[in-house]
Amino acid sequence: MLSPKATRLFLGENEKGSPVFALDLPASFSLDSSPIAGLGVFQDFRAAASGLSPFEGGAAATARALFEWHRAHGFCANCGERTTVQEAG
Repeated sequence: MLSPKATRLFLGENEKGSPVFALDLPASFSLDSSPIAGLGVFQDFRAAASGLSPFEGGAAATARALFEWHRAHGFCANCGERTTVQEAG
């Protein structure tokens, strides 16, 4: 497993019907010592976006927006309860 405690989001299904998920990896995550070492590189989102398909770009943008929203909004503005990711999103 890449990062057992990483927040996961379900982003829908691709054009072939396969489920697509996003992981919010911690800043300390090391690609070199992970199970996917050697399969690719991490790249700046804006630099990588030009090489993504419309679906991939939309999924990546949605994942980033949701992860950032949860980082910035730790508590509900109405009731004050801590916000959580539920039902994979």
